[in-house]
Amino acid sequence: MRAKVIDISRWNLVGNYQEVKDAGIELVIMRATIGDFYTDIHFEQNWEGFGKVNMPRGIYHVVRPLTSAVLQFEYFKTVMGDRRPEVAPTLDIEVHEDQEPAIINAVCEEIVELFDDWYDDPDLLTWMYTRTNWWNKWVSGKGTLNVDWVGNHPLHIARYPWDLQPTQPEWPPETTDPGVLPDGFSIWDLWQWTEKGYVNGMDDPHHDKDVSRLPSSTFKNRFFKNNLEERVSIIEDKLALVGGILNI
Repeated sequence: MRAKVIDISRWNLVGNYQEVKDAGIELVIMRATIGDFYTDIHFEQNWEGFGKVNMPRGIYHVVRPLTSAVLQFEYFKTVMGDRRPEVAPTLDIEVHEDQEPAIINAVCEEIVELFDDWYDDPDLLTWMYTRTNWWNKWVSGKGTLNVDWVGNHPLHIARYPWDLQPTQPEWPPETTDPGVLPDGFSIWDLWQWTEKGYVNGMDDPHHDKDVSRLPSSTFKNRFFKNNLEERVSIIEDKLALVGGILNI
């Protein structure tokens, strides 16, 4: 089974944090900041609420290309303080503010590097959330700009294939995928497949629902910081045990 994920902002009210977790949601990605000027009005409440029920938390920052990457990062860093989410942060890249693709490309490249340094884990790189058509026009400049800096960063892609149907499945079939990927990406890791979903514990009737490409357990072992630390701890314990048996 794929991992079930939701992403939320001020527009998505949480009624009961425990009920959201009990509904089978394995990760909540919450909006933290926009540009260098705005903190989501529900961020603090959501951070604390999901933390109290031990729900793995992700956070995202909306990139504004009119503002320098450094100013945006400094604002984000101030808001977060010494808090770190259980998965690497996500950059929401879907605002162009009438800037030229070359400018958007440069801002995105710089801010990705800053966020990587902030999370400070070479195995857990910053996520990028975007839509294929938007990215290809505004970031890769219809293939004219370099996007090699994407590298191995995980992709959270938005595409809603069921939105025009009168009803939607509770979760997409295991064999489905989001289709064509943005320039620079060879694989996707999370798919926001609807903006009209519902999960128990949420007060609003419609919100985003996401699924992982990897099976749930593999996804968590790959992208959850605590899972990585737990795996390292297990390996170290086994090595210590073997060392004790061999008296080395």
